[in-house]
Amino acid sequence: MGDRSVTPCLLYACALFVGTAALAESPHKSLSGAAVLCEFAPERLADGTFLDVRIVRCGTDAKYPLVRVEEVRRAGKRGPHTVRQTTMVADHAIVRARPGVSAHDLEAMARRLGVRVRRKLHAPGFYLVQSAGSGQDTVKRLVALLADEKHLVAYAEPDYLAHLQRTDPNDWLWDPFWMWGMEAIQAPCAWDVSIGTPQVVVGVIDTGIEYDHWDLADNIWNNPGETGTDGGGADRRTNGIDDDGNGLVDDWMGWDFASGDNDPMDVNGHGTHVAGTIGAVGNNSEGVVGVCWQVSLVPIRTAGTWTSDLLDAVYYATTVGCHVVSCSWGSYSYSESLRDAFTDADANGLLGVCAAGNDGLNGCLYPAAYALPNIISVAATSYDDSLASFSNWHASKVDLGAPGVDILSTYRWDYLELSGTSMATPHVAGVCALMKAARFGMGHHAIKQRLLASVDSVPALAGKVVTGGRLNASNAVSSVLGPPPSPAFRLLIR
Repeated sequence: MGDRSVTPCLLYACALFVGTAALAESPHKSLSGAAVLCEFAPERLADGTFLDVRIVRCGTDAKYPLVRVEEVRRAGKRGPHTVRQTTMVADHAIVRARPGVSAHDLEAMARRLGVRVRRKLHAPGFYLVQSAGSGQDTVKRLVALLADEKHLVAYAEPDYLAHLQRTDPNDWLWDPFWMWGMEAIQAPCAWDVSIGTPQVVVGVIDTGIEYDHWDLADNIWNNPGETGTDGGGADRRTNGIDDDGNGLVDDWMGWDFASGDNDPMDVNGHGTHVAGTIGAVGNNSEGVVGVCWQVSLVPIRTAGTWTSDLLDAVYYATTVGCHVVSCSWGSYSYSESLRDAFTDADANGLLGVCAAGNDGLNGCLYPAAYALPNIISVAATSYDDSLASFSNWHASKVDLGAPGVDILSTYRWDYLELSGTSMATPHVAGVCALMKAARFGMGHHAIKQRLLASVDSVPALAGKVVTGGRLNASNAVSSVLGPPPSPAFRLLIR
């Protein structure tokens, strides 16, 4: 391989750790308890901050056990504090092949470079390419190595970790009638116009959905291509055949991209909470009500939220005909492959509603920060229409606010209040679905435009979000039945 090789980690040159305390306070809670294999000397950056790099081994049940953690730290009065953290798989990269390049071509290239194709992704043209080692700069060098193959590779990038945008609650309130968020966005007035329809399909890219929850089961999507009986009289849900030809066998109610199977059951609760805000069944004498009383919710489980899984998830949402996808997760690491996935989704009429982040920063996570016409970026607001203390904000990247504090929704076989931009995002996704139901033929760009033009202006959001306002479901749903908004509002579409 010569000087182009990707070398393994020299453990004898690293500081070895026996315990796991070094990651106990990691902003990425999914890494808590992971064992640090090696830690490298901090690097001083030009702005006076320090870059710490660690190679971490996660638990035996982790999808990708070797992880590179980068933390940028700044000195403060109370000691060093983390400015930002970036996490990526330590030993593979995402590659997008150029048009016409086959899997055989990629495998031949990998052999020549001394690496290997780990697997082909569900998204067309994308592959995971793995190095032989997991050293300090293995993944960075692997990306550079692959990017040099310009005749075969459009681009290569790390497989970043996005994190779920939930802030743990201070109080647990179980009263199913105290749904202040629905009142704040005037959902009851919107329901006078539309309560939704199963024709509108909303993908929930998250930790899965408790699809047999009594307040969700009737609104869970069934794949028409994988239900009913096949030519031999067998149940398409369990016949072991890819009846709809989408590359996934028996995906009759969604897919689990974390485990690679057709059971997207939620084992966390986050995705079930998000799903309940979008579409807990209405008027059924049970628990809570979602923004949409009727809707088709597609459980798309990604769990650890690696970019490669998210890429496949967005592509899947597009191929099964979702109109809206709810994305209560994100990363500060820019991913060109994920941007491409949302660009392709835009061409197919898919609207992505994305959480801005829970770090209280003047900034925004990706995919919420992508300047794409089909992305809606959401901040969280509190009872008094103030910006939630934890919510990210940005005057040109975050579009609007929505209720995100103490939101009561479905949980794993129960109900629970949670806070976060994760809870604000499904309010907006649900309203987009209501708008689609009220005027099914309206395109996704028009829905975004009218949604943003219909917000309630609130002083606390002036200069904080693009619209300066908070979601109003009644105005939004009513707007799809009337004339287009003023041309001035066209500037709101990024």
